[in-house]
Amino acid sequence: MAHEGASVEPRYEVVAREMARPNRFDRRLLAKTFLEGHERADRETRNNVYRRVFDFAGMTYCFLFMHKPVSHEVRKRLLGETCFVARGMYPQNTKVIGIATEMKLRAGHRFDFVLLQHPEWTTADQDRMEKSQQQFGIFRNPKKTDFDESEYKTTLGLHFDKP
Repeated sequence: MAHEGASVEPRYEVVAREMARPNRFDRRLLAKTFLEGHERADRETRNNVYRRVFDFAGMTYCFLFMHKPVSHEVRKRLLGETCFVARGMYPQNTKVIGIATEMKLRAGHRFDFVLLQHPEWTTADQDRMEKSQQQFGIFRNPKKTDFDESEYKTTLGLHFDKP
């Protein structure tokens, strides 16, 4: 579905190239992690937003799921802020990939993409991150869940929050 919307989302190609870098097994694990997050978002009934962030193989990944009534522009801006906060959560990773879509598992999804490359993390960045966490509730009180793929040797720690 994301490939079909590539013509209207100019950031798609850059993000797709970054996501193609991991080996086949790691890409499959990333896809399962996205789908598992989407399934949780679909079951969410109290909130309009469901987020997930994790550190994997030297990259930070953010998934943002929102209900459709929110404007497309608002979702894109919130994805950018979510990626910025995630950059501060994992200071060892200078790149963050973000993907946003609707919460419900239905056909016809639109996707938004972000590739944030932010090599230096300053005290001003930290202040902005903390302000975003307070203002928008982005990973303010994250809960840790484990995703354990039996074929994978380690457990991938995932964080998500419900504002």
